[in-house]
Amino acid sequence: EKHAVPAIDLMQSGLAVQGTWLRAFSRLNALRELKIYGKIDLLTYLPVLPALRTLEVSSVKVTDDTVSALLHCSHLQSLTLSEMTPLAFERLGDLPDLRHLTVRRGSNIPVTALATLHAIRSLHLPSAELADAWDALADLPFLRELTVETIAPGRSKRPLAHIHTFTTGRLTSDTTLQLMPRLRHLTAQGWKDDDVAHLVGLTFDEVSFSNGTLGAYACKVLGGLMTLRGLHFGIGWGPDLSPLAPLRQLLQLERLTLPAACGPDDLAVVSELRTLKSLKIGENYTLRAKVFPSFFALSLLEKLIIEAPRLTDKGLEGIGAFINLRQLSLRGCAKLTDAMIPALQSLHQLEDLDVYDTGITRAGVRALPC
Repeated sequence: EKHAVPAIDLMQSGLAVQGTWLRAFSRLNALRELKIYGKIDLLTYLPVLPALRTLEVSSVKVTDDTVSALLHCSHLQSLTLSEMTPLAFERLGDLPDLRHLTVRRGSNIPVTALATLHAIRSLHLPSAELADAWDALADLPFLRELTVETIAPGRSKRPLAHIHTFTTGRLTSDTTLQLMPRLRHLTAQGWKDDDVAHLVGLTFDEVSFSNGTLGAYACKVLGGLMTLRGLHFGIGWGPDLSPLAPLRQLLQLERLTLPAACGPDDLAVVSELRTLKSLKIGENYTLRAKVFPSFFALSLLEKLIIEAPRLTDKGLEGIGAFINLRQLSLRGCAKLTDAMIPALQSLHQLEDLDVYDTGITRAGVRALPC
């Protein structure tokens, strides 16, 4: 009551919010952001919060009976929920300012309800299969970001003309991406090698993969996406994996996340991508004492993340060549020691360094300038 608290985030606190606590929040007239989790009936205690713009409620299913409490916060712009009943979803159209909606679970989304979200800009329904919703989405003029499990245009020829960011599972139609003419950022979940054929002939700024298995064919297709500035692999590789050689053609690439299975030969390819500014090598157990020497020729690199538990000091002895490096994470590289300190001291532009769970001591950290 004594302070104009603008935001309360209890999501990471480990505290399951009690309904009676929410009654006390009613006195916080300046509260604009609230993130909480608790029991199933939690929302029945949600007070009228006239300034609230962002609400995130975890582990609570919004039902036909409890959705009314959300509608009391009539100026909500961003809403994140775990799950909703179809009828509760339909009533979200009564929030005229709602721009960002995330419902993490539940696939039964009423198509008619989507059409009422007139101001929506980002719609994240990661478990939803919107087989019949294409036309309803096409009627949302401000929709820019879409996340679904599956979606297909069916017989519709209408484009989703304004979408620039799309996250999806495996596609069932060859025309899905073709009917998104302004799409620039794609995240593909669970894709197999042949799924990448959907990308042929299209242009993207950034493509990310997660929870799938790709191989040599995917690399060949990706090497032909000449406009790519960002490419991220968060997945495994198929048995026919060849080196990342086709990626040499990506002359505009600035951001790259390598697959965990990459080795020194792959780093040799990466070293030719001289436009790179951000590089992540994630959960790699093949990099040890020797890192391909020309890897350190990436003079424009500003951000480097390496997660390689077997990597030694010798493998990074040339790191001082990254003269523009501002952010460096070596978290989990357990074999690195204080012998790395002189090389790290030579990184004069370094602003952010993470050496948690390495062999670098506190004394070594204190010797670093950043």
